[in-house]
Amino acid sequence: MDTPLRSSSVPASRTKRRHVDVPSPEKQDELTKLMGQSSAHEVPPYVKIILEALMDTREQMETIKKWCVKVSEENSKLKVENSNLRKIIEEKESQLKSQSHPFSSQSSVDPFFVQHELERQRSIVISGIPESNSSAPIERSYYDLQCVNSILNHLDVECIPCSVYRMGRYNATRGRLVKVVLPTTKFQQLAVKRASRLRSFSHKGVYLRPSLTKEERDRMRDARLAKRNSNQPPPAVASPTHPPLNPSLL
Repeated sequence: MDTPLRSSSVPASRTKRRHVDVPSPEKQDELTKLMGQSSAHEVPPYVKIILEALMDTREQMETIKKWCVKVSEENSKLKVENSNLRKIIEEKESQLKSQSHPFSSQSSVDPFFVQHELERQRSIVISGIPESNSSAPIERSYYDLQCVNSILNHLDVECIPCSVYRMGRYNATRGRLVKVVLPTTKFQQLAVKRASRLRSFSHKGVYLRPSLTKEERDRMRDARLAKRNSNQPPPAVASPTHPPLNPSLL
């Protein structure tokens, strides 16, 4: 009794896919020999078709292998470049974090304090200018402005003051300090540098110094007290009472 054949409807067992590699040179030579034999001798047509298909497959596999090698090299280069870029990004982020602290501390500074400090750096304080005898405040202010202009002219400081005003309450028996705000720190430094020329000024007892902070004024007061206690003459800061100046004569 003949054994029945397997039905064509039954699927064949699946085989695992194997890694396809490019044939070695020895196998390529054997395939080339077979192609030569098929052209020299009579071989069935299906054999020729199989050999031609194998040759085409071999060429395609060689092309694919070259492409895979090229892609692998480019992938390695991209990995190195990506790693370098990550390092650069981390360095930039750390720099930004380190720089963010000074900005945050500066943002907490009072803008009024900054403006006041900038104004102080271009200001001078003059002592020894007597008070005006006028009862009108505007006339006393104009008198102070004329006196300051005469002092700046004597010091050869070529600028017009931004503001001139007395500090403290009015006291007819003692002249208050006069604060002068100059246009720039350049004129302030020039006036302080040439303050010694006031020795030859027409009105004696006029002194000029830069505008100081409270800590600097405290240190100067302590230094004067120390010299006074040691029976040394203190540095002249405030002038004695003088009759009002005549700006036209300065």
